[in-house]
Amino acid sequence: MITKEDADFHCEWGRCEEIIYSGIIAETGETPNADNVWVEEMESKWLDPESPDCIMEKYESWEDINKFLWEHYVSEEKRAKWLEVWGNHGWEDQE
Repeated sequence: MITKEDADFHCEWGRCEEIIYSGIIAETGETPNADNVWVEEMESKWLDPESPDCIMEKYESWEDINKFLWEHYVSEEKRAKWLEVWGNHGWEDQE
């Protein structure tokens, strides 16, 4: 179970923020606001135990969380286009 107490939480959550950022761009064609308010909004939505959307302790791996977030932010149609252009999912390592 993934929790905020995990040793690699901040690093892995940073990757989730990158996935959310890329997902917003892929879906809307717009860059999230530069003042990073979107980061605070995403942390409140996904990490706050009081939020009905909280993902903490719901997934067994960061890969599962990454996939969930990518699929939440990017429509199936846009995901198909992404795969066509980039050849991998937005939540997968691009190495």
